[in-house]
Amino acid sequence: MRRLLFFTLIGTSACALALASISLGPVHFSPHALYAALIAGPFSQDVTAQIIWTLRFPRLVLAIAAGIVMARAGMALQIVTRNGLADPYLFGLSSGASAGAIAMIVFFGDQFGVMTAFTGAIVGGGLATFFLMTLLFSQLNHRPFAAPGRLILAGVAISFLFTTCADLLVYAGDRNTAQSILFWTMGSFSAADWRTLPFALCAIAILSLFLKIKALPLEALKAGDDVARSLGVSTSRLRVQTILLCALSCGAVVAITGPIPFIGLIVPHLVRGMGRMTITEMTPLVGLMGAGLAVASDVTGRVVLPDQELPVGVVISAIGSVFLGWMVARGRI
Repeated sequence: MRRLLFFTLIGTSACALALASISLGPVHFSPHALYAALIAGPFSQDVTAQIIWTLRFPRLVLAIAAGIVMARAGMALQIVTRNGLADPYLFGLSSGASAGAIAMIVFFGDQFGVMTAFTGAIVGGGLATFFLMTLLFSQLNHRPFAAPGRLILAGVAISFLFTTCADLLVYAGDRNTAQSILFWTMGSFSAADWRTLPFALCAIAILSLFLKIKALPLEALKAGDDVARSLGVSTSRLRVQTILLCALSCGAVVAITGPIPFIGLIVPHLVRGMGRMTITEMTPLVGLMGAGLAVASDVTGRVVLPDQELPVGVVISAIGSVFLGWMVARGRI
């Protein structure tokens, strides 16, 4: 009952945040104006309807998609590594995808349209994953996951590597290019467009399907490698598959939003704080809370300063740093 009430509260809050995301921004809309614009539909020539259907709705959908993907990827990575600090951002997956997208923008501009950043992000995320797996499997005794701290250190090293590459690319590019991607590198949902949203929605579908299919093997892995192997689970293969799918899913989102940190770290800890539950039970709640956090951060970035917009990555980083400090102070990590 307690879990159901909490789920209902989160769902109600998410709906309220969705309405706030559509209504608030540089131009605020009253409930009456919002209702009229929604009734008018996406093909109306009314200015309010055009703003809501062309700008606000795609941005809301992108924020929801990014929150779901990052939160569920963080949950999956924490399970397969048995490390509460596991997160797509800390693993270097987001940094790799970001560097790949920036490379494509710097060298090709808008030559391939919406596929420019998307292709670079997928390649960059794949390279980051390849480097991560190479570092881990190069260890002696072929036990790359025996020390969870080693995985975090490898991810931090890769993150610094790709962040440096991205900074060099920005520095080497012309001034107009550097200015155009500076805001993007800090994370933002302002690039949302109906043409790019299918990529983010496909990322949700792929990751969710994987978690559904692999729910039982992942559940066995939570009990330990020995237990999982006794049940016929190939632990190394499952870990590789999980990290690869998380990299590809996050890469598809990062290609549109830029790096969005800490959602994958914060949300799984909040959900686990509600009590013991299976992966099947955690997955929808993690997705809902991830979407809520992403939308709340986006709304905060739009209203906290008059006539200015804070990048969503800055807002979430502030929340994440406080949360991480709280976890350290409470001895949770």
